[in-house]
Amino acid sequence: MDIEMDIDDIWDPYQKEKKRGEIMYISILSFKLSIDRENIALKNELLEKVKERKMAPYYREVCNYFDYKMDVDLYNTMKEENDRVIKEKSEALEEIEKSGSDDDIIDVLLYIANYYFEIGEKDKAVEVYKKSINYKMSQNMKMDIWMYILDVYLFHQSIAEYTSTLKTVQKMVEESGDWEHRNRLNVYLGVSYMLSKDFTKVAELYCATIPTFTSFSVFSFNDFVKYAVISSIMTQSRSNIKRDLVNSSDVEMSLLEMPTLQHLLSSFDECRYRDFFLALLDLESILKQDPYLLPSASLIIGELRLKAYQQFLDSFKCCTLQSMADSFGVSTPFINSELARFISEGRIQAKIDRMNDTVETQAILTKGTILMNRVQTVAKTLDVWIVCANKHETLRHRNSNLLATLPPPLRLLLAVASFRHSVHSSSRELAPATRPRRHR
Repeated sequence: MDIEMDIDDIWDPYQKEKKRGEIMYISILSFKLSIDRENIALKNELLEKVKERKMAPYYREVCNYFDYKMDVDLYNTMKEENDRVIKEKSEALEEIEKSGSDDDIIDVLLYIANYYFEIGEKDKAVEVYKKSINYKMSQNMKMDIWMYILDVYLFHQSIAEYTSTLKTVQKMVEESGDWEHRNRLNVYLGVSYMLSKDFTKVAELYCATIPTFTSFSVFSFNDFVKYAVISSIMTQSRSNIKRDLVNSSDVEMSLLEMPTLQHLLSSFDECRYRDFFLALLDLESILKQDPYLLPSASLIIGELRLKAYQQFLDSFKCCTLQSMADSFGVSTPFINSELARFISEGRIQAKIDRMNDTVETQAILTKGTILMNRVQTVAKTLDVWIVCANKHETLRHRNSNLLATLPPPLRLLLAVASFRHSVHSSSRELAPATRPRRHR
């Protein structure tokens, strides 16, 4: 006997988060339309979803921002429905406040706050969310509500308020957050790091969160994987990328719906650099439609090219510019210009032989140079401490216990500085006196 099951009847533990994610998608549509204002399909989709959810405040905001002619009758109809729901719940709240428990009051307040969020009323949503926190509740519920407020700020792209509130949430989670809230915090932190262009931290947080992602209110799992793939190729080693992304079944399934990202990851992992550069061309259009990646679009493309060049050169001690250009599917002048720029910036450790049109890597020389630079830096620091050592010598005679009270790193630096000073003094005493030469 065949058993048919309605998909809608399947219980989903993250149904509430996904519902909020559908609201967040409307904000993404608005962002995409701001980039391509003449896109009629995007405009119709956005307005249709606003009408469907009776988002009167957000409809007014969209019409003002995009300079659309407002349908006054439609707006009034949606506003009447919004006012009816708020009035009904506000009256219920008044009755519950007289005799109900804190839990009952919190339930109604959260319903009102969530409704304000769903219709795009930013200030009132945040106000009611914060009002609910004043009642007695668990620490986990407080963290949930603060994360709801983060969702509101993300929906309206209020970055300054988002960043400020994120600090509050981070402190709460670090002090008493459980495993789930720490995972959700990683997603919110990743958004902040993307906006500040710190893609190393984005990669570290998102790769660690892939198996346990539950923040569907912020963005879909596919978008989450997109951010993990792009940031990881930019900043992580090839072995880490293979471990966290290439060998992940969750990532593999997600990339089936994102062929450009799938092509980008597989071509980089398999060292197919011509295909990798072709994927970069398609990636540019994706970056331009993403609110978190668009501000860094040129940086991302440049860093991805740099990572490919570095990986290619790691396999050779020397290669011709022509062979490298052929591998990437570009012209020799282009690869020459790219390498010259990255070498001059210190991003690629190699040198170009203009006579033979070859590229020679300098890995060994680079390690030695880095070591010498560090030694010279330490030496300069110790020279500064010589003065401190002299002063300390005087103080030591005044108070023999002073040295013992200093922190160990300071005592070590003072000891080394004193030694350098004594060596310098001895050298000057032993050096023979010389008369300056008379210029003829």
